[in-house]
Amino acid sequence: MANFFRIIQHLLPKGRPWNLTPSKQLRQFFEGLTVIGDDLKAFIDDVYMDLFPQSTRELAEWETQFNLQNASNLTEQQRRDRLAATWAATGGQSPSYLQNLLQDNGFDVYVHEWWEPPDEQPRTVRNPNLYINASIDPVYITEMGEVLAEMGEVSMEMGETNGLGYLLVNKVTTAERNYLTEMGDTDTEMGEAAMEMGEFTGFIFKLKDYVIPADPSKWGYFVYVGGQTFPDFATLPAERRNEFETLLLKYFPGHLWIGVLVSYV
Repeated sequence: MANFFRIIQHLLPKGRPWNLTPSKQLRQFFEGLTVIGDDLKAFIDDVYMDLFPQSTRELAEWETQFNLQNASNLTEQQRRDRLAATWAATGGQSPSYLQNLLQDNGFDVYVHEWWEPPDEQPRTVRNPNLYINASIDPVYITEMGEVLAEMGEVSMEMGETNGLGYLLVNKVTTAERNYLTEMGDTDTEMGEAAMEMGEFTGFIFKLKDYVIPADPSKWGYFVYVGGQTFPDFATLPAERRNEFETLLLKYFPGHLWIGVLVSYV
């Protein structure tokens, strides 16, 4: 306040009428004007702090700018940490860079190469069929009807998979006709008037599944994301699965197929 008042004093004309002695109402008037300057300074200082993920007041605006979705299940500090990780991402393709990027976003996962250690020439390629399914979805042993999900099965823990992860290449949606005349369909009773060959009620949209190449020379284009020790699984919250997969597809090199060794709970 004092600094802005002195500035005003220097701008006033010279002469006794403009002398701002403590008892004059004119001084009180100009002292009141200095509040505007203090508010402006505080506003500008706060705008500067908006440049930093840990102090910004416009967290939601920055999340929109960086396309960071589904923040409702995160604490404010987790949101700020995620924003900081995205803000600091400078680009890179090394396993350590990608691993740090995922961990900075709040995912406790590790990136593993396509070869078996030790890293000696010639390298021994990992067979992806031993670690992942081709399906986009992990196969859980606790699903209804799964033969391993019998009562008393010692390994039937919630979220546990059949020991295989899943393949993530891209998330492309394909459309299939929903036919009325499929075997077992309730609409296919004898004499059903609507049961004409080829008739369908609409379309079913599914994510495309990719086939693991049979050629071992292609297995070097796989990378694995999971627990700290390969092929252990990492555990992540189910509500963040889409966000996690989006990060994988966004930052991992486009020529790699990703084996995801993760249980979502």
